[in-house]
Amino acid sequence: MEQIRILVIDNQVISPVESGAPIRIFNLFGKLPKKYDVHYIGVSGWKHLGKGIKNLSQNFKEEIIPLGNSFICADNLFSNIIKSIRSFDVLCSYLMFLNPKFMKRLNEEVKKADIVIASHPWFFSYLKNCKNKIKIYDSHNCEYLLYKKFLEGSVSKKVFSSLIKKIEKDACLYSDIILACSSKDQENFVRLYNAKRDKIFLVPNPIDTASVLPIDEKEMAKKDLDVKGKTIVFIGTYYLPNIEAFQFIMKELVPNMKDHTFLMVGSVENSFLESVDEYLKDVPIEKIKIENKGILGYGYFNLEKWSNPPFNVRWTKKEFSLVIKDKAITKIEFGLRSLKKINCELFVNNEKIKSIKLKTGNEFEKFNFSFEKRDNINCVFKLDKLNKSIIRDTRDIGIAIRGINYVSNGKIKKISLEKTIAPLLIPKNVRLYGKVSNEKLKQIYKAADIAINPMFSGSGLNIKMLDYMAAGLPVISTEVGARGLKIENDKELIICKSDQFKEKIEFLFDNVELYEQLRKNARKIVEKKYDSKIITKKLDKLLNNFVNMIIFTINFF
Repeated sequence: MEQIRILVIDNQVISPVESGAPIRIFNLFGKLPKKYDVHYIGVSGWKHLGKGIKNLSQNFKEEIIPLGNSFICADNLFSNIIKSIRSFDVLCSYLMFLNPKFMKRLNEEVKKADIVIASHPWFFSYLKNCKNKIKIYDSHNCEYLLYKKFLEGSVSKKVFSSLIKKIEKDACLYSDIILACSSKDQENFVRLYNAKRDKIFLVPNPIDTASVLPIDEKEMAKKDLDVKGKTIVFIGTYYLPNIEAFQFIMKELVPNMKDHTFLMVGSVENSFLESVDEYLKDVPIEKIKIENKGILGYGYFNLEKWSNPPFNVRWTKKEFSLVIKDKAITKIEFGLRSLKKINCELFVNNEKIKSIKLKTGNEFEKFNFSFEKRDNINCVFKLDKLNKSIIRDTRDIGIAIRGINYVSNGKIKKISLEKTIAPLLIPKNVRLYGKVSNEKLKQIYKAADIAINPMFSGSGLNIKMLDYMAAGLPVISTEVGARGLKIENDKELIICKSDQFKEKIEFLFDNVELYEQLRKNARKIVEKKYDSKIITKKLDKLLNNFVNMIIFTINFF
């Protein structure tokens, strides 16, 4: 029998499969039986990710296409207009014509496919008019309701809110099948868009329970991570509902639970870096001497996209300085990068050492300069004032610096911006891990005593909840955080209001019997209802029915 060809498209990079949407996409479509041949097309702002096709499983291929400067420039422009959220998702629905390579590859793969799937609604517009294909909208949330809360106020935000509603409505009305994460999403699609109830199928986020085993060896894991005492884990990408939860933890729990250590995983840490002044107004940040600093946020800075901005990189504006306190310094080396071709000058203790010409590109350019022995040097980088076109630029253009080394008394020494800045900014009972590998995540789960999910908005089903429960961690969540899960309060987890979190955490640590009950019951329910083998079997049956129905129709007529 010839394989059934499936095309899945989204604006995500799937591999490595570590968080959120990529987990749903891969666990749903990457684990279908071998009779399916699945080709995934995604996009990325990183040019080096758009190289060839990866086989992520026997019958699941991933192809990533770079977005291109035109699209990124447009996204930067609109993001500056609406400010509170990324414009990226919405623009994917309308502006991919700016990327001819994407459109060419999409059209080629659509022709080959029997089934075309838009995971999220953002690319459904390119599948809407496909003929003789089964069109599926794989929803992760009710996007309109998710974004609506963050798009109140200005006219531009209201326009984007209405665009999101139209995009999602088209995906619901023009698809043959809708896959919904939760029964609440099912109801919302019927209520908001008059979608036909009989074409909406409940397909929860699956989890590979075999890859997330219950955790033992807790004390050894804590020692390896250099944490002690009571530990609490929270996971989140840089995503508006996660940012709300992160800020709640940092403002309400961290200062009031100083004998507990909070293990914070994922790119949501960038929200802390962006608004650190709001958390810690008295931090002596001036000691770092990186003036006019601009923290790299979600991954966008002007014309380029970073999928995981390194913590030890700092963007600056038109001038910045770096103080190195040491004896007999004779050499300094570092990496610089710019958004445009820029001329800048390096001064050491007010003496001009060198003019530097920076090219544009994805890589940092390495520079090194030698000079006579000096103590306690102050390196100042200034943009060339003759570069008038840059000075007039309305964007906050600047230089990025990283990889700083210097030679003192003949020995090479390294300046770690991460180690220098982190102790000043991060509370002592918080660990910010950023994006981690699956192996590192397992180690963090081992070291964690409790998982929390204080979500206040969102739709769909939180994959992190399944992760926590599969790892055998007792979970405390708000009602919103536990949405979509068929679970019982105080049996598989604890559901409470935000002002009860501190009380419930302390209660759980003191109640060993309840602690063990929640661990075991949470694991059981995930194995029984949310394991990827069970859910992909249901999806296989659903797809089979539709394929057979089309074959019957073709033969009959």
